[in-house]
Amino acid sequence: MVGFATIELMGCRGGTQNVAIGKLTTGSSFSGVHFPNLITSGDTWSTWVSGRQAKQWLEIDLGISAVVALIKIWWGDENADGYQRVAQREQIKLKDENEHWEQIHRAEMECSALRTDTIPMEYEKAARYIRLEMFASCSVEPDTPEATPYVISAVEVFIGDTCTSPDISLINFSPFSLTKPCQVMPHLF
Repeated sequence: MVGFATIELMGCRGGTQNVAIGKLTTGSSFSGVHFPNLITSGDTWSTWVSGRQAKQWLEIDLGISAVVALIKIWWGDENADGYQRVAQREQIKLKDENEHWEQIHRAEMECSALRTDTIPMEYEKAARYIRLEMFASCSVEPDTPEATPYVISAVEVFIGDTCTSPDISLINFSPFSLTKPCQVMPHLF
């Protein structure tokens, strides 16, 4: 009797690294030294602070096209004045080279002092650019018609699974099963 083994992949690398760190980030405005690029610095203690207009946007250029799996927005703090610095209405759009913006998320939320929004993608979409648009500030300061500035400490972008460099520790050798639909490149072993 001849025995044989097949490979069962228990998982693949990908989806765990924030690919937005250090990427070019622009925005519609900023206040003081709180520039848009601070949201992709990898440090959640630094913050972007918008101007006082209700409509604002931030755009991240990943540098290359990647299949986006999840986007995480770390909203800033509630300052000593007690006014909330988050968006009540937001949307996220993705765009690849030579394409139009495609809306992949739109939400109206309850205002809360601190919030982290985790937005998983409903379907695979390759994109180079990520755009966050904010439409309504959660509060307006008394005696002024201006919106309260938005504060975001980080925007993280995670890409989907990739099996081009499988982690050998994730491979389980067992007879008769191939359960993860990833292509294993034989020359990597």
